[in-house]
Amino acid sequence: MCTTVPDADNTSTPGENTSDEVESNEHVSSEDESDSSTIKASDQHTPEVDSSDEDVFRENAAKTNAFIQTMSTLLAVSERISELSINKSRYVATPQANGLFNRSKLGLPWGVCYVENCLITDTLCMCSGCKAVFYCSKIHQVVSFQRHKEECRPVRDMLKELAEEESKLREYPGDDELPANPFETAPGLFNFSEATSPYLDAKCRVISALSRIDNGLAVEHMLFHCLEMLKLEATDERWCLAVNWEGYRCDNIDPESLGSHEKDVFEDPNMLINSAALLSHLVCVTQVKIRLLLDLRMLQREAKKYGPQSASYETKMQWVREHAISEILYKRPDIVKLNSWKALITSINDQVKRLYKYVESRNKYCWPALAHPEQYLQKMIFPEDHYERGSEDEMGPVLLMTWKSWAECRPALTAIRIYATSDLGH
Repeated sequence: MCTTVPDADNTSTPGENTSDEVESNEHVSSEDESDSSTIKASDQHTPEVDSSDEDVFRENAAKTNAFIQTMSTLLAVSERISELSINKSRYVATPQANGLFNRSKLGLPWGVCYVENCLITDTLCMCSGCKAVFYCSKIHQVVSFQRHKEECRPVRDMLKELAEEESKLREYPGDDELPANPFETAPGLFNFSEATSPYLDAKCRVISALSRIDNGLAVEHMLFHCLEMLKLEATDERWCLAVNWEGYRCDNIDPESLGSHEKDVFEDPNMLINSAALLSHLVCVTQVKIRLLLDLRMLQREAKKYGPQSASYETKMQWVREHAISEILYKRPDIVKLNSWKALITSINDQVKRLYKYVESRNKYCWPALAHPEQYLQKMIFPEDHYERGSEDEMGPVLLMTWKSWAECRPALTAIRIYATSDLGH
């Protein structure tokens, strides 16, 4: 609750004289005046202080004040570190809205206030502009304004444009190429009509604007828009044949024929290796496999430290909460309940090696580029047909689509760099 602050012009400082007090003090007796003059006269005979002693006194006083200020700063820092430690422990121990605990391990703020080092998860308010950032208070929203405004406004403007284009398309009367209200009548067929282009372009601009916000919620929004676009314009039959989706119909979109979300991440990647998959797609799948491999090795390592006695499922899940760098194991209790993961580790490690070698055969610059990504991100060439497959120029767009995910997961980035600088990948 806000309290009214008094007007500064109408406030009086304690100890200041009112007009009545000033008038009463004007009547000073002559006796007091004579005493005052006597004091002033006596002051004139006070021995003068040596200027060198005065300089020493001032220097010592300045040192004392500096020491006090330093100690106060250290105390404030100590208290802040203690507060952050408590908040961090509470954050790690509290599941997020989707039931996961390990978002802090992924390198992205998730379910917390957007201000750096603020780990408050309660009573969060969403930014009304971008709808991808939360704040714990109005104060922190103000503190973050300068940082957030440059990334918020483009998202806000693009969302407004997207809503306008969607409204126009829903009111579309229909023609020979596209029926009326195509969202309900023609999902998967948006590529066949020019009338849908402004809406799809607006979708792409929203995704591009969201990519500037580095938090988990923005990534979820980007994924949502990408999947929506896939449902609306999934018309490339050659791609459907490449991934061997029998029975796929672009005009009959459903989870069975389209989405691969929540599918088996342990499956063999040969389907992708033997198809004409995008290089950026192969790089992303390689990273997912590396994260899974590191999490399985973590379980094996923690079980070895635990001792010969088999740990309970809850104990193993605690290991996952504390150390996992992906959310895969949260959804696979059958894997977590195992007593040994050696066979799975061998299998996933083999998959990583095959993916690594295939990506290397597609473009020899790919894995070494992760050591110096800035060299390639600064000289990107678009569109894709302006560079040759397997060329060094191809790495700009590939890194643009994949680098952030590597940067957000340092263990995976370290692992792939080890492959790139050793014989492990061969």
